[in-house]
Amino acid sequence: MRGVLHAGAKPPEFFPAGNEGYAVVSPRALKLIQDFGVDQLDILPLNWTNDSDRCFEGYAFLDVLRLIDAYDYKRCEVVFRKVDGRMLGHLGDKRWFRESEIDPSIHLFHDFYDRKQLVMSRALWRFLHLHEVRGLYAVDPANNECVLHHEKLARLTGGKK
Repeated sequence: MRGVLHAGAKPPEFFPAGNEGYAVVSPRALKLIQDFGVDQLDILPLNWTNDSDRCFEGYAFLDVLRLIDAYDYKRCEVVFRKVDGRMLGHLGDKRWFRESEIDPSIHLFHDFYDRKQLVMSRALWRFLHLHEVRGLYAVDPANNECVLHHEKLARLTGGKK
């Protein structure tokens, strides 16, 4: 791996590694996730090239081995488009989770069918956000929008999310 930062920049501590369903995490972010009680993790230390920024030393690939059938596909919108003569489908903006069927003690997993994303509980997201993990960006699967925006909106309107 090769990581280069602009002069004086702090590296992100949690960021997706392409679109492959795993993340690159700093040692601090990994410890926070483990301290929160997340299990079934697959951790692969990274070997950085000699010209990489030293700030990335200790970073690792993080994947989760737990798969859950989380989306209620009978109520989700699926969008199809034609690419190179093939029809490709993906989840649209209208999404439904099987919230009542997911054990609330599970905080990080992959959806059984849509494995290219890490699914994180709001409790874990709040914990990492509270500890100011740099680079953390989460999208609410119900509306495909930024979780931080909806958390702020809920506080402003007196609601709970």
